[in-house]
Amino acid sequence: MKQCISWTYDRLLSNASIEKKDLSLLGFIIGILCIISILCSLIPRIFIYLYGRILSSKKSFVPSPSISSSTTTTTNLMSEF
Repeated sequence: MKQCISWTYDRLLSNASIEKKDLSLLGFIIGILCIISILCSLIPRIFIYLYGRILSSKKSFVPSPSISSSTTTTTNLMSEF
């Protein structure tokens, strides 16, 4: 079976007048382009993920205004008694 495939492959190449090394170079270039396109699609997702993480970490450091207002309310109530 392998000889049949090889023979068919060689026959197709001879009819198309394309050499094997040209085909392997074309496959290499297409592979590199596929890898580049995958990386280009992942880079924006990584930036969006990291940006979201940075924003969520900044939100956790900001003191909540409701906590400070509730403590002053408690202090005012205690001073009335």
